[in-house]
Amino acid sequence: MNVIPMTPITSVKVCKNVPLDSTYKDTLDFSSVSAQVAYFTGKAKYTFTNLTPVRLQNALRLPVNADSLYDCNYVMFQNSNFANKWFYAFIKDIHFINVNMSEIEIELDVIQTWWFDISIKPSFVEREHINNDAIGNNLIAENLELGDYIARDFDGTNILGGSSIVVAATTDSEGTKVTGGTYCGIYSGLYYSVFSDYSGVNAMIETLTKANKSDAIVAIFQMPTAMIGEIGGSAKIYDISKDKNFSDIDGYTPRNNKLFTHPFNFLYVTNLNGNGAEFHYEYFSDNSCTFVMAGDMSCNPQIFLAPTNYKGVPANYNEKMVLDGYPQCAYSTDSFKAWLAQNGASTAVSVLGSAFTTSVGVATLNPMAITGGALSIAGTLAKISETASLPRQAHGSTGSSASFAVGIKDFAFMHMTIRREYAELIDDYFDMYGYATHQVKVPNITGRPSWNYVKTIDSKIIGSAPFDDMCKIRSIFDSGVTFWHGDWVGDYTRINKN
Repeated sequence: MNVIPMTPITSVKVCKNVPLDSTYKDTLDFSSVSAQVAYFTGKAKYTFTNLTPVRLQNALRLPVNADSLYDCNYVMFQNSNFANKWFYAFIKDIHFINVNMSEIEIELDVIQTWWFDISIKPSFVEREHINNDAIGNNLIAENLELGDYIARDFDGTNILGGSSIVVAATTDSEGTKVTGGTYCGIYSGLYYSVFSDYSGVNAMIETLTKANKSDAIVAIFQMPTAMIGEIGGSAKIYDISKDKNFSDIDGYTPRNNKLFTHPFNFLYVTNLNGNGAEFHYEYFSDNSCTFVMAGDMSCNPQIFLAPTNYKGVPANYNEKMVLDGYPQCAYSTDSFKAWLAQNGASTAVSVLGSAFTTSVGVATLNPMAITGGALSIAGTLAKISETASLPRQAHGSTGSSASFAVGIKDFAFMHMTIRREYAELIDDYFDMYGYATHQVKVPNITGRPSWNYVKTIDSKIIGSAPFDDMCKIRSIFDSGVTFWHGDWVGDYTRINKN
C-alpha cells in the first residue's frame, strides 16, 4: 500500500497584545467570522505557513528564536488540509529549543474557536446588562451594602398649618336648640360651632352658662381649618403632588438608572408621630408622586393620606397613612352664674317672702315673725355668698398633643437616598456586572455599545463542538463573562449607555 505524503499547509499567526486570557473573565464579541479573523490577524507579530498540522491542546514548534516570542500571548492556526476553520488559543508557556527554534504550549480558546458553531438557548440568567435602562425597568433586589440614608427637601402638605376651635353642642352659640345634620358626609346629632380663636369660644360658654344651658356642650376640640366642613357639606379632599428625585444621589449623578429606584432612592412620608412609610418613585405612574388627602369632622378628627396612581391603583387606600390625636380641650363655667341661672327665680321669691314676713311682724309687733323672716333672708344671702366664692367648674378633658402645639401636626415628605460614597461604589459595580436579572431567557450578549456582562446558572448551550469544550463554555457562562464589543477590554470609562 502506497502512502501519499500530506502537504504541510498549516498556517499559524502568533499574536501580541490580545486582551484575553484563560480565566475567561473577558472575551470579545464579533458580528461575523470575517470580522473575527480580521481582528486577530491585525494582532499578528509573526505568520508561519506550510507547518505540520497543529493538534489541539498540544505544544507547537515554530522556526523562531524564543526571545522574539516573549511579548506574544495568543495564536491562531488553520489546518487547511482538513478545513478552513481558524482555531484560537492562549500561549501558556514558551520554551527555547535552539537559536532558530522555539516551542510554545497552547490552550484552546473555546469561546473564540467555537463561537460561530454554538447556539445559546434560554437559560436562567442571574445577572446581565439590560439594553433598556429606563428608570424602573429592572427592580430585582440586589442585596448590596447601602450604608446610612440621608434625607433632603423636607416638606409638609402646606395645607394643615392653620387650626380652628370647634364646640360640639346640642345648641348653637346663642343657645338655640338645633337638629342634627351631616358634616363631611357623616351624620351627627350635635351642632358644630367653629371659632378662629378662644375669644369666641369663651363668649359662647358664657352665653350658655347664663342661659343655664352649659350642659349642652358635649366637647371642645381643635382641628385643621382646611378640613372644616359645613353642615350638609361633603368631605374636604385635597390632591397633593411631590416631585420625584431623578436628578442626583447625594450630589452624585449615576450612570446606571437603577440607582434612582428603591432602595437607593425613594420618597419617605411620615406623620411626625412615629409612623412612616416608603413610597417608590418607580411605582407612581404619573410624572410626580401624587396623593389624596381627606378627613372627617368629628369630636376625634382623623385625616388620611393615600397614594394615587400607585402600583397600578388609582387610589391606593391599602397604603394610606393616618394623622389623628388632635387636642381635646378642657373648659370651665362660672359656678355662681350657673347657680344663679338655675336658682335665681326661686331665690328672689324666697327673699321677697322673707321680707314680707318680716314687715308683717313689725306691723303686728310679732317678734317670732320678725325673727323668722330675718333669719330666712340671712340664710339666703349666706348661700349666695357661699356660691359666689366657689371656683369655676371644669369640664371636658385634656390630651397631650405636643406636635400640634409646636405646629408640626402634618404629613412630612422627604427624599431619601444612600450616601454619595455608596452610590459611587454601586454604580461601578453595575458598570462591571450589570443588574440582577433572575429570569429564564436568552442571555443578552449584545446591545450595549461597549460591553455586556452575562452570568447564568446551569446555562443551556448546544452546538457543533467537542463535548469537553461545550462543558467548558457552559462553565464560563455560569461563572460570569464580559463580552467586549471592540478593542477596549477593561476600559470601564467608556460610555456604555444606549
